[in-house]
Amino acid sequence: MLIRLLFSVLLLPLGTTLGAAELPPLGEQASGWAASLGHGAVATAEKREGRWTFAISGQPFAAGHAAVPPQEVLFEIGSITKVFTGILLADAVREGKLGLDDTLAQRLPVKLNHPDTGAVTLKQLATHTSCLPRLPDNMMNTGGDDPYAQYDKKAMFEYLASAKLAAKPPCTPEYSNLGFGILGVVLETAYGKPWAALIQEKITRPLGMVDTVQELSPAQQSRFAEPWDGEKRAHPWTFMAVAGAGALRSSLADMSKLADALLAGPKGPLGNVWPLLAGDHADMPAVGGKIGLGLIHAKANGEESYSHDGGTGGFRSMISVRPASGRAVVVLASNAAANPAAWLAAWEAKGRQPVIRSEVTLPAAVLDEYVGVYPIDKSARFTLIRRGDGLVARLTGQPFLPVFASAKDEFFYKAVDAQLSFHRNAAGKVAGLTLHQNGRDISASRDTVPAPHVEFPNAAALAEYAGEYDFGQFQPGATITVRATPEVLLVTLTGQPAYPVFSVGKDRFDYDVVTATLTFERDPAGKVVAVVLHQNGRDMKAPKR
Repeated sequence: MLIRLLFSVLLLPLGTTLGAAELPPLGEQASGWAASLGHGAVATAEKREGRWTFAISGQPFAAGHAAVPPQEVLFEIGSITKVFTGILLADAVREGKLGLDDTLAQRLPVKLNHPDTGAVTLKQLATHTSCLPRLPDNMMNTGGDDPYAQYDKKAMFEYLASAKLAAKPPCTPEYSNLGFGILGVVLETAYGKPWAALIQEKITRPLGMVDTVQELSPAQQSRFAEPWDGEKRAHPWTFMAVAGAGALRSSLADMSKLADALLAGPKGPLGNVWPLLAGDHADMPAVGGKIGLGLIHAKANGEESYSHDGGTGGFRSMISVRPASGRAVVVLASNAAANPAAWLAAWEAKGRQPVIRSEVTLPAAVLDEYVGVYPIDKSARFTLIRRGDGLVARLTGQPFLPVFASAKDEFFYKAVDAQLSFHRNAAGKVAGLTLHQNGRDISASRDTVPAPHVEFPNAAALAEYAGEYDFGQFQPGATITVRATPEVLLVTLTGQPAYPVFSVGKDRFDYDVVTATLTFERDPAGKVVAVVLHQNGRDMKAPKR
């Protein structure tokens, strides 16, 4: 019952272009972003011309709470935690405690029944190339408000003892919270200390980061932003064995110190570990760049960037630095509906002169040549289909958007500043495409599978499905929330992000982030009264509330 997108870097990728002097101050954007959420707060930090500025908008706390300076409000930072775990690994290698090529069989106190699992290396864990899944199949509360709270080392070791990989590593990067959780446990085993204690000893204390912790003190709790998931209150997340993947809370003040350390690179406080931390250990096609030990490295408009984003049940976060220009940004939001990558991309576009592109008309037969599926990696793919007289493109986890021809094999979006170039083989057949956005080029080869059948109900038809459906029979306290937009249904399972689903027939909608389908049921009067989630061979019926 996992409805999850594995890499969400797509049309609005992680690194943003920060070099344009014409950009308005980032803090001026926070009020509009917070207003779009309706609940929660958005906090921003920007380093420009050697100086940090901090801002916050929205409501981080309940009415009547004492004011807290923007830089001191605490948020969950989710997967930015992986950068910290990568720093710990790099430091352990530098100290001789561990080696990047050490295997799970060597470093974990558990017997692994499958040789390929035992042969997974620490570098593969830190670069998402281990072939391990995003989450283990014995994690029982994945749809709840606090999905990681009960998953301890005993459960992790029971999973690993019999885990069988889908392929022999290294694999193409496939995002794995499990992998970084295991890495955290390996570090604990090597040092004989809790992961959180290692974070404090080796990273936060040396960098002067006083508010970056796993467990909040009472004083810190009073500065912890209330989490939201859209219009609903959310629950803070608790981590046990998977702490290394996403357990940290932090503030703008502390994240600016991490950003300063990343900006300084080999000449700063992370200098001893920088070659390992920031090394290009594996290609990451979905971002058009590379990955170090949890740190994503890419180029945008010719400038190097290092970045990571994060998300938990009620928070979203992002950090991005550009050492050449000394620029850095941090966005922390206390609502899971926030989209820092999209916001930053739109902000960055304000500093660029728009390129005016002229639309041309291509014959229907030529448009048909582009229809198909174009995988970027195992998790992300473009899907191109015809809609009416035109062509629409979907990137995994996003709605279809129209694309417009500027020439044969060249198309552009109007909804975002992005273009698609199609490539042909020696026989003249369309064989792949490249997305051009934010100075990056992300390529995808055409698959042999045909494009799916997709229908486009009107807004009134989609509105019939909107509502909340009780999923508690399968996940205690869980709800499937369906929201209708003019073009698509957005579906949220408690504790997970909202994803679009696409009409493939009467009352039937498919996900594209995983293999799963929703079928809506009606009463004799034609009113929608239930939804059935079909996934992993199960049919799970949720009545409408």
